[in-house]
Amino acid sequence: MCLSFAYYYPKTPLANCLWNPTYGMSGADGDAKTWQMIQNADWSNKTVVDWFYQQQSTGPGYEYCAGDSLKIPANFDYTFTGYLPPHDYVEPDTCP
Repeated sequence: MCLSFAYYYPKTPLANCLWNPTYGMSGADGDAKTWQMIQNADWSNKTVVDWFYQQQSTGPGYEYCAGDSLKIPANFDYTFTGYLPPHDYVEPDTCP
């Protein structure tokens, strides 16, 4: 989303764009739950590692874009659910 924002509003000077996965945790103690889950995960288990990778790639998260002329309202709370194309990427036969 941040890249499409920069493409759509190219003259907006963006200072940063951030996407933070939520791993399905929310609420006042969501950050603490997330940290505890990461610390207690069995990183030798490929299924666990694959789940975290999938969450990083396509899972729900919070997205923020900010710059000098773009101020984030105090009540900003946008949850990005992660969308993938319905098919795998296929490289074109020739470059235009």
